[in-house]
Amino acid sequence: MLPIVGRGGIHDIQDVLALPGVDMTITQEHLLTRLQESKELGDLKSKLVYITKLFNEELHLIAREDIRQVSDLAGKPVNFGDYGGSVEDIARDLFRTLGLGVSEVHLGLDEAINEMRQGRIAATAVLASKPATSVEHLTRDSGLRLVQIPFPAQTTRYLPAALHHEDYPRLIPAGERIETIAVGTVLIAYNWPEKSGRYQ
Repeated sequence: MLPIVGRGGIHDIQDVLALPGVDMTITQEHLLTRLQESKELGDLKSKLVYITKLFNEELHLIAREDIRQVSDLAGKPVNFGDYGGSVEDIARDLFRTLGLGVSEVHLGLDEAINEMRQGRIAATAVLASKPATSVEHLTRDSGLRLVQIPFPAQTTRYLPAALHHEDYPRLIPAGERIETIAVGTVLIAYNWPEKSGRYQ
């Protein structure tokens, strides 16, 4: 097997659909659902096949200490990660579903953390399986916190999840939990015709 580094989000699905030599990709279930509903990339049911679910990834909403709940982010700059990435898609959909308008910013995680410490942005969204290496080094005395995300009951794209003290002992006090959402991560392949060499 030849691994290729993808750009994440919709780009990885586009690679399977159009890039020669790319047979499979790891992506999020909610992206497949949204793209199938919108037909943005055509009828995916005939072009892609589902191999297996791999794991869940939790949405970590890291914010400045003054942000106590997700509604405090109304009108404030929030980092959605790279353009076209999975985080951007989930965060945009989530805030729209919650009826909460924020100002989108697109930064790398390290830059976003620095911008939060400087007071220039309010929060950043991180999508990763817990415990995420990029979150583990953060501490309660760093001026940053994890913010609860209420589960949007009117959607079927996400799973209810929680982050615990055992996941991030330096960031979440003992006995506390941070409610959030999760998405399933799956392995998919291009739907090659059965008689073709690529299918074999």
